[in-house]
Amino acid sequence: ITILLQAILQLIAGIGIFLVACQMMSSNLETASSARLKSLFSRMSNSRMLGVGIGTVATAAIQSSGATTVMVIGFVNVGIMSLAQAATIIYGANIGTTVTAVAVYLLPLFLLLSQVWVHLSNSSQRKIHGRHGAVSLLALVCSSSVLV
Repeated sequence: ITILLQAILQLIAGIGIFLVACQMMSSNLETASSARLKSLFSRMSNSRMLGVGIGTVATAAIQSSGATTVMVIGFVNVGIMSLAQAATIIYGANIGTTVTAVAVYLLPLFLLLSQVWVHLSNSSQRKIHGRHGAVSLLALVCSSSVLV
């Protein structure tokens, strides 16, 4: 029973810390928000694809669609961004998560194909790319072990 109680208390503490962090971020965004940032987001409203692209790139850069979503919700809460703009960025954040996962999944295949290409090339190119082979093979083994 004590393990279950400990797990419940940790869950409640984690949710509490998350809510406090969201409140702190929202209040800091209110003080830091400027007309320049608002005009940047208003220019973005002309193109939904731009919003999706921004969400995709932001998520791929910080590796967290949750963090991107929390920041966007903070922008909406402060009034810097409209809900329609936020929806496109959150949609892009979800795409960014998928793109990142697919890139990690395809990395071993890319490395394997690059090694096949190097070994099928002539001997002078093999000497140039020889050092690349060990690094690629190591990355191939590491990334495939992550996927398993």
